[in-house]
Amino acid sequence: MSPENISQGRLVEVDLNTGQTFRKTLSARLMRRFAGGGGLNAWLLYGLIDSDTDPLSPDNPLIFGAGPLVGTGFPTGARSTATSLSPLTGIYGDSNGGGVWGVMMRRAGMDHLVITGALTRPGYLFINAQGECSIEDASDLWGLDTIEAENALKAKHPNAVAAVIGPAGENQVRYANIMFEKNAHSFSRAGMGAVMGSKKLKAIVLTPGKGTISKHDAAALKSCSEDVKTWASTLPFPRLFTRYGTMMFI
Repeated sequence: MSPENISQGRLVEVDLNTGQTFRKTLSARLMRRFAGGGGLNAWLLYGLIDSDTDPLSPDNPLIFGAGPLVGTGFPTGARSTATSLSPLTGIYGDSNGGGVWGVMMRRAGMDHLVITGALTRPGYLFINAQGECSIEDASDLWGLDTIEAENALKAKHPNAVAAVIGPAGENQVRYANIMFEKNAHSFSRAGMGAVMGSKKLKAIVLTPGKGTISKHDAAALKSCSEDVKTWASTLPFPRLFTRYGTMMFI
């Protein structure tokens, strides 16, 4: 992908059974109907499973989605979502994470990443700056914890971000997480790490893309962003969250 503005609705599907990559562009109508990364993820999941799908089988897809505000500078607009059938509950599973993951996805030319099938031996998915995908061997990473695995991958791929699983995911513990950025960020709900483990997928590695994220009306977006930040500064919730993080709910 050349370093130009990125249009929205780009979907990349990687079939781990064959190693093939498929690309498509979602329609504007569909994107309006299911707003945001999580909304479209849910629709994509619905079309790929049925009532007999086992959450820990190759038939269960793992879907990452970055919504239209990701990377635009809008307050809290860096969130992205991992979606699959949950091994923990057996029903729809949705896990939301922060950090740079969603921005990296979009700059690599994808708003949604759909991973289907399963590997026969441990591997990781590598996505280069042009959005090209390849399956790499991860036999030497299997058994490492998330920090160890991330350090090893970043030694191979400097400046990349790696979403990894540890022994819990490998052993398909039903509430296992996917971790990234030195465990500072994660997809922690619904057992998404167990889904990765069932696919023998140790990690997904994204290298910085060269695309810029387009804005329909940059001036209006900036004005709206400033209004939201001013309004949020008057509320107790953001201050509590900044001080205590998720623990504030307890």
